[in-house]
Amino acid sequence: MSKWQTYASMLTVQHLRPQVEKRLLGAKFVRVGPLITVGAFLFETGAILGHAFRDRLDVFAEPFGSEPGKGANVCAFMRKEGRALGDLAKTANTLHALVMMHEMRTADPTRPPSQWMEWFLASSTERAPLDFALAMGVVHGCRGAGFAAEFPNRLEELYKNSYSNQNPHAWREAFKYGVVDTSEPPKFIPFEEREQEAVAQFTEFCKEFHPGFLEPLGLR
Repeated sequence: MSKWQTYASMLTVQHLRPQVEKRLLGAKFVRVGPLITVGAFLFETGAILGHAFRDRLDVFAEPFGSEPGKGANVCAFMRKEGRALGDLAKTANTLHALVMMHEMRTADPTRPPSQWMEWFLASSTERAPLDFALAMGVVHGCRGAGFAAEFPNRLEELYKNSYSNQNPHAWREAFKYGVVDTSEPPKFIPFEEREQEAVAQFTEFCKEFHPGFLEPLGLR
């Protein structure tokens, strides 16, 4: 039997691997800037899938980000974390901004949400232990899923704001400072199409690692 693996942990490893550094005589680590940027990707992916499976979140939680048999606990965590973003989601105008604001509020509650870029730049070169970084990737994905389940309409609005009518110069500036991970704005993909794409990729993962969840999730 293959080792238990979740979709969120698999994506986290894939996207953090190129960012891993090692002290000369110490442990491996990841800079906070790349960690948060990867976290924003995991948040968005979790949110899109959470939106698709919001009526079956308790089932979805296990192959996405849970230890075996702990899906109900992770589902409760998803919803709790998602509800906690409600106030920031009224202020943020993109998914990236929402993630950055949340991270800043966690690290420095005294800063107003509008200062998230300044906080990110000041913190981006700090080091996070690799084990912590890997765990946080899964947390970001689960938080995104919970946000989508609690605020599906706001998710769609923030997704559209994140990618439609982007200013190429502003996007390049964001890339320069590590806020986004591509140098040019990606082609805008309508939310429904992006959701179908995400579900198709998740389906292939479940076929290989969690075939028992295909039918309960309505996947083929």
